[in-house]
Amino acid sequence: MEIRPMENYSAEERIVWTCEAAGGNRAYRVETLDRMARSFRLAIYSDPSFNAAMYQETIEISVTREATSALSGVGQTASGELIRIRAFGETLAFDVSDSRYGPATGRCVRNTEMS
Repeated sequence: MEIRPMENYSAEERIVWTCEAAGGNRAYRVETLDRMARSFRLAIYSDPSFNAAMYQETIEISVTREATSALSGVGQTASGELIRIRAFGETLAFDVSDSRYGPATGRCVRNTEMS
């Protein structure tokens, strides 16, 4: 896995990312995140170790871009929980805030199979 600080990536560079975060009793995964896309799919697990048997659902996250290279987004689960994400700030951190289960922290890595 190649990890570089965000200043080494251009916001226009076509790179596909895989992002994961875990916290509390939840885990969140984005298999393919294109920073230029208007939305992406976020898989939610009720187990912080990404146990496939504990998969809950996949939701659509609508993206907004910040003045910096950061990307923010928001979506909602079937049960009404508000999910907010933030990625690509000064580092490759991937942060998820779940209105019911609280924060989860992780990171994004370059998906070399998709880029």
